[in-house]
Amino acid sequence: MRTIFEADDTNAVLLIDASNAFNALNRSASLHNIRVLCPPMAIYAINTYRQPARLFVIGGQELESVKGTTQGDPLATSLYAISLQSLITQLQVSSATKQCWFVDDAAGSGSLLEVRKCALGGLGIANTVKLASQEYEVSVTVTGPLTQRIIHQDHHTPDEADNNAAKSQAIATKKREALKESEVRKVLATGSGLASRLKPNNDPNKGEFRDALKLRYNWEFSDIPNRCVCGDIFDVDHAMTCRNGGFVIQRHNEIRDLEAALLSTVCKDVEIEPPLHTSQDTRLDVLARGFWERQKSAYFDVRVFHPYADSYREKTSEQVFKQHENEKKRKYACRVLEIKQGSFTPLTVSTTGGMGTKCKIYHKRLAELIFIKKCETYSTTMSWIRAKISFAFLRCALLCLRGTRKKRKTFETLATDFFN
Repeated sequence: MRTIFEADDTNAVLLIDASNAFNALNRSASLHNIRVLCPPMAIYAINTYRQPARLFVIGGQELESVKGTTQGDPLATSLYAISLQSLITQLQVSSATKQCWFVDDAAGSGSLLEVRKCALGGLGIANTVKLASQEYEVSVTVTGPLTQRIIHQDHHTPDEADNNAAKSQAIATKKREALKESEVRKVLATGSGLASRLKPNNDPNKGEFRDALKLRYNWEFSDIPNRCVCGDIFDVDHAMTCRNGGFVIQRHNEIRDLEAALLSTVCKDVEIEPPLHTSQDTRLDVLARGFWERQKSAYFDVRVFHPYADSYREKTSEQVFKQHENEKKRKYACRVLEIKQGSFTPLTVSTTGGMGTKCKIYHKRLAELIFIKKCETYSTTMSWIRAKISFAFLRCALLCLRGTRKKRKTFETLATDFFN
């Protein structure tokens, strides 16, 4: 590296020193790289590191090492070097600097423009003017518990749990505001049970499976029409909200019928669309007796919404779920509780398969009743319920995306006389 630095075409050297790199190495990625790049060493590495290494400490206790290489391993340096080979190759391809790597140290030399690419982060000092308003909101949130105690002249120290909750909320808010729209979609796609729609027991055909992958990972569709029959630009978001063709109503009814079928496995008296009022126009979606309490009526009403609609862009998913739950409660809860003497639960779900707080509690109770009756484990029952719901949403999403919204031509059958 000294010889390279003294050359005429070299203006600077960038020195890199990793922090505790041997112990912070991703072991799963390392084993994969070793299996591809160095097969002769792969057998030893897999046999040594596929299970957490046991480290014995004074006092008879034991620690499990799940990251990096184990201290004292004669091949630790070799394993570390091969594990970093993918990173080294990528940096060498993307930069014209001359590089030298040894263990967890590295050096790169070249022109100032080339070396500068590796140090674009600068000193890591953010622009305080741009962050002033955001940091103020975070500060107000974090100091909220202490502020309330000062206002009410409470001389007790703030609860540590409240402080941790405020800090966690501030961090989550800061991260959520920094997310792009595509990243928000990825976050919503990580909900519990949403990946089960890609399992083989769903039994989709080839086209449906490809559509399911594109919907889950937000990939573009190249074979859908540009315009909808209503005149708007046709994309995935419009397909999930357009009411032409009746697919939105079919989606609601699909979820309603599925919940009624699940309730019928643990409740005897299950009714779809029970009248709430003497007028036939006022109806709830499902009535089940003995769900929450013995011999007591439990009313459920389903609300399905698309979380990527324009009206929800400024709200978090929790706020949108809460909004729809409150709308259902204001509309039906008072009459159900006072007149029908029953319980009311809004089942708020999104087209991506996400659930509101009340809906999650309902499904936990449903899984508990089913596993008691069927003598299954709770985890297996909950996974089965999530898979059923996920499959239903997938079928509805494919129908909204691929279904025909044009009115089909009808042919009249005319009486025809036949002569011999």
